[in-house]
Amino acid sequence: MKSARLHLAFALSTITAPCFAQNAADGSLVGRVETFYVRQSANFFIEKRLVRRAPNNEQWTEVRFAGPLTDGRTSEIVRVPDTAVVEQGDLVSTQLADKRDFVPGLVPEVNRMVSVVAKHDTLAAMIFGLPKPAISAATPYVQTLQSLQPSR
Repeated sequence: MKSARLHLAFALSTITAPCFAQNAADGSLVGRVETFYVRQSANFFIEKRLVRRAPNNEQWTEVRFAGPLTDGRTSEIVRVPDTAVVEQGDLVSTQLADKRDFVPGLVPEVNRMVSVVAKHDTLAAMIFGLPKPAISAATPYVQTLQSLQPSR
């Protein structure tokens, strides 16, 4: 029974994986929410669970991506909109700021969360970042069953 569920999960992951690809068509990246932070001052973040009261402070979260980005990063801290309801383990779509376009005197663009893609208790969120199963011409259990058949 467990193996049937496992095979079903792998089959669903191959079907749903293109929907949750790391790079979306609009240039956003999909990642999993890991840790929440509160911004105390410029570039000074404290983990949210360590802060007693943080009603008006900006909420940020660490988002871990399925694989490394082009520059080698595997996670990034992004700004959470005030109206968003996000939990640890949720899949979110993020828009990363281009650090090269910084112009002195202008407010710099920040990394931000665009939307929630899947909640933490969905199959897509649970299998996000797992290694992809190897695809062969015939699955191993079919080859095993074929070898058990009596020869003619």
